[in-house]
Amino acid sequence: MENHIFNFILGMNLSLPLAILVAFRAGRFRGLNEQNMEERLGDLAFDSLKEQICEKMEALFIHWNGANLPLPGRLTIQQVAAHIHNDVEDMGVLQQIYFSLVNQGMDSEYFLQALEYVNYFGGFG
Repeated sequence: MENHIFNFILGMNLSLPLAILVAFRAGRFRGLNEQNMEERLGDLAFDSLKEQICEKMEALFIHWNGANLPLPGRLTIQQVAAHIHNDVEDMGVLQQIYFSLVNQGMDSEYFLQALEYVNYFGGFG
């Protein structure tokens, strides 16, 4: 079964860090079998990448703001990230967003879109 998981994860064309994260998290799955592997690992990969986008965006906001992250109102970093990736289920698009945030940081078009979205709700406190 481990070979099937390994081959499936490799076939997803994930970046190496994300593939390692997904493989590590998949190791904790209970009841994973050949019938549900594709769906469960696919969901895990999407969720893991969206989580990584969220974490990177939060780090960039903290760096940009120079302090903690007081988002306006009840706005959460998860909502900001979801606005940027539109809950898309395209691994290529999600990886493009993630690597833009990693490589370009605060100059990333996605960070600038997120900043604009936060400013629409009143900016930082």
